[in-house]
Amino acid sequence: MRGITVLTIFLIGTVSLAQKGTTSFGLQFKPIVPVSYFNAGPINLSDTIVNIEIKQKLGYSMGMIIRHNITDLISFETGINYVRRNYAIAATSKIGILNDQLEFGFVNYEIPLQALVYVQLSKSLYMNVSSGIGLNAYPSHVISSGENLLLEQLSLRGRIIGLSYLANIGFEYKTEEKGNFYLGASLVTPLSPITETKIKYEYQPATFSEFTAFLNGNYITIDLRYFFPAEKD
Repeated sequence: MRGITVLTIFLIGTVSLAQKGTTSFGLQFKPIVPVSYFNAGPINLSDTIVNIEIKQKLGYSMGMIIRHNITDLISFETGINYVRRNYAIAATSKIGILNDQLEFGFVNYEIPLQALVYVQLSKSLYMNVSSGIGLNAYPSHVISSGENLLLEQLSLRGRIIGLSYLANIGFEYKTEEKGNFYLGASLVTPLSPITETKIKYEYQPATFSEFTAFLNGNYITIDLRYFFPAEKD
């Protein structure tokens, strides 16, 4: 937590020193890719009645970016993003053929605070790496039922506002008249579970199994960005 505080102070100080740079506005779309790395793999739960598997599915993040160029090789970014994580839950019965499945989405709004460092590869092509924190707002809980009405999930948000660690690497093609085109990848790691998911599997009337899983919300994305031509402050 001390590291987050130091990083936040650094980023705020960076902005205050950047009055003579240029500022650009951008749009981004980032598909969330299901992976088994970074502690984001499937969760398996079971008892004597049923096996439960929770898997992350393809999701997305999209929004706008404000970038302030402090120098030709150092920048600061912020903005706001809409993030939708998608999950699938499957119940496989151990005592019959009473299987069920459901899908649900968990939404949050993110304000990133990131510092970027560029490496110039050619006249117009740059590689960059960035790191920072995300301020995340989780607006609501989510409840859904399975296709056969045997399975039910209730995902309770861990907190209204949470923090996440952000890391990114990518390549950017810069032009003065047409703007900048960017392709990269990001890792997002919340500092605490985003939701406590309660699962109920009812295999007979008024007879059911119950499970609880904490979803950490880690994910990686493929980053597609476009920045409009920068303007001098």
